Amino acid sequence: ISVSSFLVEKWMEERERASLQMLASETAQRAVYKLLSVICDVVLRLGPDHRLLTEAPKLRPLLMASQSSVVGTFGAVGSDFLSHIAPADRPRFLDFISSSVDGVSRPSINW
Repeated sequence: ISVSSFLVEKWMEERERASLQMLASETAQRAVYKLLSVICDVVLRLGPDHRLLTEAPKLRPLLMASQSSVVGTFGAVGSDFLSHIAPADRPRFLDFISSSVDGVSRPSINW
C-alpha cells in the first residue's frame, strides 16, 4: 500500500507542477501579446502553415485593403498570411520567420 500511495503522490505532484508551468507560460504569453499590441500596429499569431491562428481585424486597414478588393476571409482565423505578401518577398519573409523560430541570429528583414 505504501508503494502505491507513494506513486500516486508523485503522480499528483508531477501533474500539479505541469499545471503550474502551463499557467506561467500562458501568463507570459498574454504579457508579451499585450506589450506587442501597444508597440505594433498589428500582432499576428501564425501557425506552421502561415495561417492566422487568431482573428486579425487590424490587418485589413494596415494593408489598405478594401472589402471589395480582398477575396475570402481576410484577417479571419485560418486565412493564409502568405497570400498577402508579394511572391518576390515571400522567401525573405520565410527566412526571417524561420530564423526567429530557430533562434539563429540573421540580418533584419529590411523591408
